[in-house]
Amino acid sequence: MRIEETKFYTFDELSKEAKEKAKAKYYELEDYPWLEDDLNESLKDKACYWKEAKLQYSLSCCQGDGLSFSGTLDLKAFLAEFFPKMRRQNVMLEYIYKIYSTGNKGHYQYAAENQIDMDINVQPGPGKDYKRLDQQADIILERVKDEYMTVCKALEKEWYSILEYRMSDVEFSEHCEANTYEFYEDGKMF
Repeated sequence: MRIEETKFYTFDELSKEAKEKAKAKYYELEDYPWLEDDLNESLKDKACYWKEAKLQYSLSCCQGDGLSFSGTLDLKAFLAEFFPKMRRQNVMLEYIYKIYSTGNKGHYQYAAENQIDMDINVQPGPGKDYKRLDQQADIILERVKDEYMTVCKALEKEWYSILEYRMSDVEFSEHCEANTYEFYEDGKMF
């Protein structure tokens, strides 16, 4: 029979090297099951002009990573907010059938302006000139693209900051104490 005596340490009792090892190992195993729910809540706040918005994201710092979303723009609310002095808004609401985001359709999740599209509700007729309406619709579409990219970049930045956050030694010590984590002398968690 063999009996071994093992010493266990609190985080504060570890050497500097062992503390670094303990923190590094902890973050290797880090999981974010709440991330999608929080991202969806942030999307609702930041993209309030979009109906049925559905997120597409990959935030692992790889090529093509990023965040985009699909949905249909509430054009009436968008025009009221961004073009309040536009004359004949009701004409534009009839002329533009819908503006929508497809999100990223490929293997990657990053946002791009070409993910925004517009369908025009045109009833062609003899002598009808839609040039001015087309110009106004293009101005609106460019503003929608700008807002879409702003929302996607803001959400991506917000969530990368959460993923990249690392606790200080004091915070990590409190976290370990609250969860009764113990360590071996080399920093490996018991």
